[in-house]
Amino acid sequence: MYNKNRKRENKNSMEKINERVCELITAKQIKKTQFAKELGISQPYVSELCKGTKSPSDRTIRDICRLYDVNETWLRTGEGQMFVAKSREQEIGEFFADVVKDQGFKKNFVNMLARMTAEEWALMERKMREVLEETP
Repeated sequence: MYNKNRKRENKNSMEKINERVCELITAKQIKKTQFAKELGISQPYVSELCKGTKSPSDRTIRDICRLYDVNETWLRTGEGQMFVAKSREQEIGEFFADVVKDQGFKKNFVNMLARMTAEEWALMERKMREVLEETP
């Protein structure tokens, strides 16, 4: 009796994981093909996950959580927030990792900031404070 209930509970839990995987894909505003590619799994497998005909392995769950900063408890049970809260230092680190890869405006802007003198920084600070004071 216990085993049958446990199996039913696990099946219900897996069905919910499938719903949460689809919810994550929607929240990240990506296509299933991109999701599959980034995880190293096939797009048909992702579709089957979303339909509920397949269940993710523990490794796939861990990979999803690592790659997309997903709270594993939320993915497995639905409890808590979808995403892991990041510290300000982590956010800044990710921003600069993004800048290093960028070949456009972000990288050029940060390069320009890096070459500013102390006087230019002081001027920028004054101007930013003026803008902030004018903002309703």
